[in-house]
Amino acid sequence: SRDIRRLERELRAELFVRTTRQVSLTPDGERLLPYARRVLDSHDGLAAAFGGGPARPLLVDLNTDGMTATRVLERARELAPECELMARFESGLTWAASEILAGRLDVSFGRAAGLAPGVLARLSVQ
Repeated sequence: SRDIRRLERELRAELFVRTTRQVSLTPDGERLLPYARRVLDSHDGLAAAFGGGPARPLLVDLNTDGMTATRVLERARELAPECELMARFESGLTWAASEILAGRLDVSFGRAAGLAPGVLARLSVQ
């Protein structure tokens, strides 16, 4: 959040609309998105060209900031201390599933029962 606020100050633009329930992109955020994706793709290409370097953090969506999510994240960090896990709390598995399929999210915790069968078939669910 601090880094996003700093970026917003540098760009002199608000990138996100934040409510107590959700965060969404503003028109300026939408305009920035393709540039940010190209920067990240270039970074990945550079890392691959020079032996990979340190692994990128795993992006984990927990869907809720409750006790279960906190316990899951703490246990994952215990089991894989060498991995950096970045947690975020978004609006639900429907959103997270599309982000996973697009390669922008690594894992999400939630109930998969409400997902469309075509989406569900493309995910690994446990």
